[in-house]
Amino acid sequence: MIHTPTQRCFEVLELLAAEAAGLPLTAVSRTLGLPKSATHRLLLTLCECGYATQDAHTQRYRLTFKLATLGFRLLAASTLQDVSQPVLDRIANASGDLARLAVVDGEGLRWVAKAQGAHSGLRYDPEMGHEVALNATGVGRLWLASLPESEAIAILDRYERRAKRSLGPNAPRSKSALLARIRDVRRRAYAEAIEEGAPGVAAVAAPIRIGAGRGSAVVGTVSITGPVSRFATKRRPLLGRLCIEAAAELAELWPVRQFQRSDAITGEYADVHAA
Repeated sequence: MIHTPTQRCFEVLELLAAEAAGLPLTAVSRTLGLPKSATHRLLLTLCECGYATQDAHTQRYRLTFKLATLGFRLLAASTLQDVSQPVLDRIANASGDLARLAVVDGEGLRWVAKAQGAHSGLRYDPEMGHEVALNATGVGRLWLASLPESEAIAILDRYERRAKRSLGPNAPRSKSALLARIRDVRRRAYAEAIEEGAPGVAAVAAPIRIGAGRGSAVVGTVSITGPVSRFATKRRPLLGRLCIEAAAELAELWPVRQFQRSDAITGEYADVHAA
C-alpha cells in the first residue's frame, strides 16, 4: 500500500498523541518505518503549522494543544452531548454502571459521551475519545451487522491492520468466529460482550437506528459496561431493555446531529426557530 505524505502526517500525529513526553526523531522514524529525512520533513511541517513542537533540551517532538483545541471547538459546536447526557445519566443511575454513547465515525465508532452510575466499589471508567474495538465489542458488532457482510469484512480487515490492542479472554480469535457473532447479533435486539474487550469487563449495547425496520442505518450505540461480576445472565435482559429504550429515545433526538452536519440546513433550522 502506497502512503501519501498526508497519510504519513496523520500517522505521526496519532503516534505522538500516545506519547505525552514526546519522542525523538529516531523513534518516530523507526516506529513508522520511514527514512529519517522524510520523518524530519513531516515533523517540521507539523511544527510550522503549530500542531507539534520540539523541546530544545531533549530534542523530543510532542504535540501541542492545537489539535485538542480543534476537537473541543467541534464538540462545542455540537449539541449531541447536551441532548444525550440526560438519557445516559438516567440509565447509568438505573443500572449502577457506566453508560456510554458511541457514534459512527467514518469506518468505525468513537466514544463521545458517558455517565457513571457506580458511585462506590468496583467501577469501570475508561478515558473518552478512543475508537471502539470493532473486533471485540458488542458495540462494534451492532454496527457491522447493519452493513452488507462484504463491506463489514473489508472494514474489519482495515481495522485489524491499523489497530493493535490487547483483548479479553473471550474475544473471537478467528475471522469465522467473529463473523458468526456478527450474524447472531442480526437476530437480536441488543448485543452482549463478556470479557471480550478487556479481562473482567462486560457490556450490553443497543443500536441507534435512523429509519424504520431492522434494516435501517445504525448511526450509533448506547451501552452499559461494568465489572463482569455484576453482569449475571439473568440481569443482562434488563440491561438490554434499558439500552434499547435509551437508543430509541436518542434516535428521536438524532436530527439535532444531522442538522449540524450541513451549514445550509443549520441555517434553515435557525430561521425556523427565529420565526
